[in-house]
Amino acid sequence: MKKASMREMQHSLKKIIGLVLGGEEVLVTKDGKTVARLVPESDCPSSFKMPEFSKRMKTLFPHGPVSGLSFGDILSEERNGK
Repeated sequence: MKKASMREMQHSLKKIIGLVLGGEEVLVTKDGKTVARLVPESDCPSSFKMPEFSKRMKTLFPHGPVSGLSFGDILSEERNGK
């Protein structure tokens, strides 16, 4: 595992990103303390994927929107299990 100070990040970002692209994990430090960790994307514990809201809404409400309710109200009801 490599370490890079904030100063090194400012001056050598391309080189440091090259290390990460090559599979290295890099700890970013400021005043000797670790403030961030750069890891190759494949090593990330999970990649966040945006939910497909339109597909969910069509599944929940196959006959179209319910009149009188805002989109926020509909989401709140779903989250609360109503």
